Amino acid sequence: MQPPENTDSTKPQASRGDRFVARIIDGLFDLGVCLIASMTSAFIVLSMDQGASRDEALGLGLIACFPLLLVIKAVLLHRRSQTVGKIVMGLRIVRTDGGRANVARTLLLRAFPFFVFSVLTSNFAGFLNAVFIFGSERKCLHDYVAGTKVICVKQSGRQV
Repeated sequence: MQPPENTDSTKPQASRGDRFVARIIDGLFDLGVCLIASMTSAFIVLSMDQGASRDEALGLGLIACFPLLLVIKAVLLHRRSQTVGKIVMGLRIVRTDGGRANVARTLLLRAFPFFVFSVLTSNFAGFLNAVFIFGSERKCLHDYVAGTKVICVKQSGRQV
């Protein structure tokens, strides 16, 4: 069976280490967005002098950061099939046949179910998801569910 056009089927699969570092970068980026959203909302709410406490104002910012992160991730995944960490590390999410992974596949099948299950299981699902990377195919459980893999798109220090 021939891979579909516009594929990355010849690119090497990302290493476990590169994926791990990309995930750390994504976590730091998410933390930064949430901190900025919290501080901004706290400043706005407290400056309105509506009697809200500092904790309420910061909590509002944390609630606001989730839709903000969702929009940022959706745009990056739609346009590039990458997160911030994957961009920095030169990695990309593709279908297992090497074809482009659309935003529905990357966000709805890869990320959202595991986020929900992680919250419901006190992050046991997140742990289980990550353990799968140590298998021979170097894929997390969410890759199997979504039919995706992560490839390396950089060559000798340059992204292609």
